[in-house]
Amino acid sequence: MLVLTNGGPGFSTLTPALYLYKKGFEYNELGYASAIGGTIFVILVLFTLAANKLIKQTDKLD
Repeated sequence: MLVLTNGGPGFSTLTPALYLYKKGFEYNELGYASAIGGTIFVILVLFTLAANKLIKQTDKLD
């Protein structure tokens, strides 16, 4: 995304990972980028736990 569009036109292709990169390295806001990274990590952990719980429930039904 960074090479092809650089997050544009507008912000239509700006993903959370690209936003993290831009804040950290282009705008030199490393603390803000770290907070974005921590938030992405927590969201991914929650989705992983929910998916594992759903998989275990479907295994019990079989």
